[in-house]
Formats: sequence, C-alpha cells, structure tokens
Amino acid sequence: MTLVELYSKLRGLWSELDNYVKVPTCMRSRCKCKSCECNVTSKMRQMFEAKKSYQFLLVLNGDLYSQIRGKILATELLRSSKKVFTIITQEE
Repeated sequence: MTLVELYSKLRGLWSELDNYVKVPTCMRSRCKCKSCECNVTSKMRQMFEAKKSYQFLLVLNGDLYSQIRGKILATELLRSSKKVFTIITQEE
C-alpha cells in the first residue's frame, strides 16, 4: 500500500468516526466560565486532530519513515494530520 493510499484510507475511517463522535460545545447557561471563554470546542478539535496525527505516524512502518517520524514527534506542537502527510511525502 502506498503512502497516499494509506492516508486516504485513514481519512475515510476518520470521517466515518467523526459521524459518531460529537464534539461537545460550551453551553452558556451551563458553563462555569460564565462568558464562554473556555473555547472547549476548539480545544477538543485540536485534541482529535493531534490524535489523528499520532495514529498516522504509528501506522508508518520501516526504517524509511523512522527518522522523519522522530523529527515530527519531537516538535513541541504536533501538526495536523494533513500537514504531517505533506511533510512525509516531501521527505519521500
């Protein structure tokens, strides 16, 4: 399976999963921050996107990707899965 095929398959699975997993939103009347400054929806989306990036990096096999995978994982802020895919295809 090529890198493009692998990433396409993962994106399809993530899209299907997104139909079942709903991101919580801040309900102003229930929110303890009173002014809805907690930005919970954005934080949850960032968390899910980071998880997708980790999943993509974990399915890459072999020594071919080990160095670039290490570089990406060493970054302080994990990039989006789309950005990770772009970095890896450029390296390839």
